[in-house]
Amino acid sequence: MEIFRRLTTRPVCSLILLAVLAANSVALAQDEKEAVEEVQEAVQAQAAQPAMPMGPDVNRMVAAKRFQLTQVFAVEVDEIQRVCALDDAAKTKLTVGAKGAVSKLTAKWKKENGAKLGMMGGDVDADGGKQSDADADATIEVEIRDADEIDDRTAQMLTMDPDGNPFNAVAPTDDKFWKKTVNAVLTADQVKEWKEFRKSRDREKRLSLIDTAIRTIKVELCMSDEQSEKLLEVVSPVILEEKFSCPAFFEPFLVYYHASKVDEAKLREIFSPAQFQQWKMFMAPAREIGQLIELENAQNEVETDDD
Repeated sequence: MEIFRRLTTRPVCSLILLAVLAANSVALAQDEKEAVEEVQEAVQAQAAQPAMPMGPDVNRMVAAKRFQLTQVFAVEVDEIQRVCALDDAAKTKLTVGAKGAVSKLTAKWKKENGAKLGMMGGDVDADGGKQSDADADATIEVEIRDADEIDDRTAQMLTMDPDGNPFNAVAPTDDKFWKKTVNAVLTADQVKEWKEFRKSRDREKRLSLIDTAIRTIKVELCMSDEQSEKLLEVVSPVILEEKFSCPAFFEPFLVYYHASKVDEAKLREIFSPAQFQQWKMFMAPAREIGQLIELENAQNEVETDDD
């Protein structure tokens, strides 16, 4: 500030300073003009480009759903063959039935999701996706041959129910049409064998999820082996009786949520006071997720009743 005062008190220096400031002002004005011109050019270039859709392409989404279902049923057919020792004729019938299930469920998925996808910016039929199986097949112009062709966001949407709830989605292999197909192709003994295998497999999977959760909780709460064994005895019956309707990726969330609903009196008998408080804090996110799940499911049931 002192230097500036001294300069301005001398006439010659003052003229020099004014000249510098004027030159800077001209340079700044030129820079601003060039910046404005660059912005205008960018806007004009953007306007010249064809408009991009604001949402997913419905035909591509349908093709992705068809691809997903095709893989699911291919794995299912292979497993049935291994478990039930199917002959070639029976496997061929199941394979044909699987193609029918894929076509049927793809059309159903588009019917339930078509209007929603259309509102997101993609093209959709005038009837909001409500069409016959044959029409659905005819409108699919995209074919997907590899999972790498499906982006992560699309893959996530394919696993949810029409309301965007991954915890209320029915597994494709639990579809009634597919179950009827399996029962028609397999012998009575094979049907019994398959059902028993699935029941045992699902129970083993659930127990594995419970065991993983208990191991994590044991570390977080510094539990003894005796405590973890008692906790396993308490939470296992509660979790095993629950039905999970979601992709496998989300099942661990449900394990923690249902574990959080265990009677507190039983937990106090296992934990120290500090561990019990830590348990409640650890389970808080699981309780929140679970409450949102139940709330959304209740809302969906009300909307369904209204329809």
